[in-house]
Amino acid sequence: MDQDVHVLSGQVQKRVMEEIFQRQENEERHNPYEQELRELYSIEQGDAETLAKSISETYEGAFGILAKDPLRSHKNLVIGNITMASRAAIRGGLSVEEAFTVADSLIQQLEEIDNIPEVSAFKQEAQ
Repeated sequence: MDQDVHVLSGQVQKRVMEEIFQRQENEERHNPYEQELRELYSIEQGDAETLAKSISETYEGAFGILAKDPLRSHKNLVIGNITMASRAAIRGGLSVEEAFTVADSLIQQLEEIDNIPEVSAFKQEAQ
């Protein structure tokens, strides 16, 4: 990772390195990548049952914080999730135009939500 960070500007690189250090010092871990891959593969295969199982898994780690405002952070996570899911759906055979249109619509609906519990519920429904 350190080699990849060197291409960033000085201020950006410094902040990234500080955040990496803080996460390591506090032994904070992100949600497991393997679990994310299972969700995306389920979407790609059109396998709603396996997707539901994957979504309900318990694991160590947590989603990243993507904004100082908690509601914005949760929405940003869902936007990333919708974007990745749309690409998985395309790999599974959904047309690009339909996948992009669905993603656009879902993100617009998400932006109308004004509380975290509804954002979390919307995420699962969107998947």
